[in-house]
Amino acid sequence: AIAIEKWELHKRIALNIILITGQEATKLILGFMLSTFFISMWISNTATTMMMYPIALSIINVVKTSYDHKHFIKLRTALLLCIAYASNIGGLSTIVGTPPNSAFVAFLNERNQQSIGFAEWMKICFPIAIIILIILFLFFKYVLFPMKNASENHSKEFIQQQLQKLGKWTYEQKAVLVVFLITALLWI
Repeated sequence: AIAIEKWELHKRIALNIILITGQEATKLILGFMLSTFFISMWISNTATTMMMYPIALSIINVVKTSYDHKHFIKLRTALLLCIAYASNIGGLSTIVGTPPNSAFVAFLNERNQQSIGFAEWMKICFPIAIIILIILFLFFKYVLFPMKNASENHSKEFIQQQLQKLGKWTYEQKAVLVVFLITALLWI
């Protein structure tokens, strides 16, 4: 988690997902949910939330002028809450997603003299987490924070500027990504 944050890999992942999903209000929420969910599967949900908040705050400041005050408050609240919720939901997906999962597996191993593997955990918990994430998104979109979309030009430009600031993939980013992927593969 520290290496991913130090070499700004989390920023690259989040910004690319948001660029793909789009920058309208509901698409921004979806983009942040997906990127937070994915990162939180492999890193503690608390660390993921702390990494994603600065990115969200930057995006929020950029889109501020695209929305009237009422809709801006809704969007800001929705983005910050969706990061916290998606981080916890993503943490359910893997044993390493949140420390209580590891403690639970250790407890079960001691109690039942039976081991739960990483892949077994994912087979059960990943589909459940995806369902919960979909329900959360729909709840945000239609119940908690229904909003009309505003101009997305400002945020799209900002995201592209941030990606340009990151520049090309550095050796360190590639190395951290490879180590991260190998570690995840070995866990599975």
